[in-house]
Amino acid sequence: HLEALGLARPGEAKQLIEEGALEINGSLPTNTSGGCLGVGNCFEATGIQKALEIVTQLRGHAGKRQVADAEVGLAQAWRGIPSGSGAVAIFRRG
Repeated sequence: HLEALGLARPGEAKQLIEEGALEINGSLPTNTSGGCLGVGNCFEATGIQKALEIVTQLRGHAGKRQVADAEVGLAQAWRGIPSGSGAVAIFRRG
């Protein structure tokens, strides 16, 4: 979803992964909680779980997962069949 969200140009997401940009200390830290599988695959609550992780990061309470100087976070969640719904939320510290 990096490309669909405009965080990477089409075809460049693979390069970001290979360069380590998505790691905790990378230029674009991603899935700092471990993603859906890292938090027990909470199905219908994945959106709120992602928002909770961002708030935890922005408050500086993420412990080993903490992104240094976190200022902004983006949560994206979508549900395929049957609803095809999705949402994006952007949070900023302060």
